Amino acid sequence: MLSPRLAAVVDALPLKPGLRVLEIGGAPGPAAREVARRIQPGGHILVVDRSARGVALTEQR
Repeated sequence: MLSPRLAAVVDALPLKPGLRVLEIGGAPGPAAREVARRIQPGGHILVVDRSARGVALTEQR
């Protein structure tokens, strides 16, 4: 579930199926999961974060 703030950010993006998206500082990944849902089929999202713990949580989810 996204917070209202993150939901507003994701809603503002011009997302459509098949897009390739880069999210920087996206751990632990709630926005990335919603973006991934919206860009399917055929889309791809890459999440980059400097926190090893955050990356592990994102991969887990």
